[in-house]
Amino acid sequence: MLLASSIAFSPLTSMIKVGYALPGPRIYLGTPNPTFYSNDTSVGQRFNVSVFVENATNLGGAQVYMEFNDTVINATQWFVPSADPQFFMPQPPAPTALPAPPDLSYVHISSGLGSIGALAVLKGGTPPVAPWGHAGLILTIEFEIKTAPPVGGQVTSQLHINATDTFMVDGDTGFNVPNVTIEDGTFTYVYVAPPVTGHIWLETSPTTYTATKPRPFNVTVLIQNVSDTDELIGAQLELRYNSTFLQATNIYPGTFFNNSLWAPFNTFQVSSTDEPGRALYGELILPNDTGFWNPPFPDGNGTVVTVTFLPLLHEATSFDITINGVFGNFFLNSAGEFMPFAPPRNLTYTYSPIAKPTLGVTPNKYIASHFGETFNLDITLTNLVPEWQLMHTDFTLRYNSSFLAVLNVTEGSFLSGFGNTTFAYDEGTGFVHVHLDVVPTSVYPSGSGTLATLEFNATTRPPATSALILNNTDFEDSGFFDIVLDVSNGFYTMNEVLVHPIVWDSVTYNIVTVANVSVSPVPMIFNPDNRFVYFNATGWGTPGFVNVTIPRALMYGDSKWTVFVSGLPVTPIVTDLNATHTMLSIVYNFGTDPPVQIIGIWAIPEFSAGFVSAILALVAMASTVIAAVAYKKRRMFGSIK
Repeated sequence: MLLASSIAFSPLTSMIKVGYALPGPRIYLGTPNPTFYSNDTSVGQRFNVSVFVENATNLGGAQVYMEFNDTVINATQWFVPSADPQFFMPQPPAPTALPAPPDLSYVHISSGLGSIGALAVLKGGTPPVAPWGHAGLILTIEFEIKTAPPVGGQVTSQLHINATDTFMVDGDTGFNVPNVTIEDGTFTYVYVAPPVTGHIWLETSPTTYTATKPRPFNVTVLIQNVSDTDELIGAQLELRYNSTFLQATNIYPGTFFNNSLWAPFNTFQVSSTDEPGRALYGELILPNDTGFWNPPFPDGNGTVVTVTFLPLLHEATSFDITINGVFGNFFLNSAGEFMPFAPPRNLTYTYSPIAKPTLGVTPNKYIASHFGETFNLDITLTNLVPEWQLMHTDFTLRYNSSFLAVLNVTEGSFLSGFGNTTFAYDEGTGFVHVHLDVVPTSVYPSGSGTLATLEFNATTRPPATSALILNNTDFEDSGFFDIVLDVSNGFYTMNEVLVHPIVWDSVTYNIVTVANVSVSPVPMIFNPDNRFVYFNATGWGTPGFVNVTIPRALMYGDSKWTVFVSGLPVTPIVTDLNATHTMLSIVYNFGTDPPVQIIGIWAIPEFSAGFVSAILALVAMASTVIAAVAYKKRRMFGSIK
């Protein structure tokens, strides 16, 4: 079909350069060989083919004719992409080309051959004038795929545009541009075999599991969708898990393969839990005595293996227990070939810990005040929740028998509130072992309370310290599984309180010492002439302390107290407790048997208390008289400079 005759004609100017040939004008397909594959493309999918012009100027328009195999593909519509930056014609193009899009003028020529023709795009305007067209995109044709390729083959269709009715027109002359190269293309649709996927798979049962306390649980691996036509004779797998939180303890073969119907000679099994984080299992149906497998072969679904796991930590966590092939493979057939498989279905494991109870010594620190003191310590269980199902307790309390002796052990009242209890204990040097069981009558024990009470005797003077250690704790539930608990130990020490009666002039003045070392003699030595008290402190050379409370009527030093330990000066902490008593706190580490000397600035003299009172009154009176005389002299003579 010819373009509109309104294009103005003008003389054709040709340029010939000696020794250099310019590339000639060309009409071509933007994607000359569109190729599609059956694994990602289906019949009915549409695609575009664009037609371009190259090495041309001063174009008044262009026309495209195309033939193709209309049993493989067929054209559906065409476009004038005037808004595309690559469009070959400056604005305005012709508002209507013949035929107007999307009319295709499709013609079925013969079997397997169709065409679209006279798709023309020209410069608009009446008459059309420069600027003319140039290299670029002429038009786009949309196709639809009609036929699928055969298995293992392909279908093709030529995209034939190299025809008389495909040309470009010179805008200046209105004639067809001569010597235009027109290039065809080819559509190809290739069969791609679908990926080989098996229909047999393995899955866990259950698919999710949540634990709240460290109790064993089972994971069963099931085989699904087996057909006797598969001629399956064996399977291998490994369960992968986080070995920080779980341990595989046992493996139990399933019943699927070891079925007398298809395994008359039994099966061979191999398993291992030796490698942390990996439980391995494999099972093979044994052949007959000729080394072959005969029908019937396994069919249906069943259990391959069951693995028992034990939680290791009472901590929150979540991860997958996954089924993996050994070296990437699961299933073996009678031909000795590994079979394709569907993806396995794994288990999501979650640990949501319930609260732990605490076994402790109450009070956790006991301070005795004197040799021979008796006192009680309770062994308590706190924050117990009924989900633990506590029925059995066993524990040992260890102590330093050099400083403490056990006088009695009695059962606490806690567990007896939930049912019938059995209580027993035994003693050894430095320890008491307690055994306590309960058979609940209605509900399992919960809450807090005392399991046992131990009565102790303080057998030595200080220094005397002892850790109170709870160990060998064995708390179990109704199934004899361990209960996880925290342990809070205790501590014993003696801060001996001694009263040192100092008798002077028939009056008793009590000096009190509180110390974690041994203070002697009792009473300590008092020297009024030199204003000091003196005693020894025996304490193994460990850091010790002595708090000495002194009546001010006996001796005082205000802020000028002097203290020597083993002859070396020590700065005490001085506290005026009240108007009558002062406490000196002395901390030291001077050896095994240091003497302590405390010196004040005043001590009670070697005369009676009544005389001391009289003297103090005279001193006060004299002070008043002297002050009055001095004031009078200043009035009479003025101040002396």
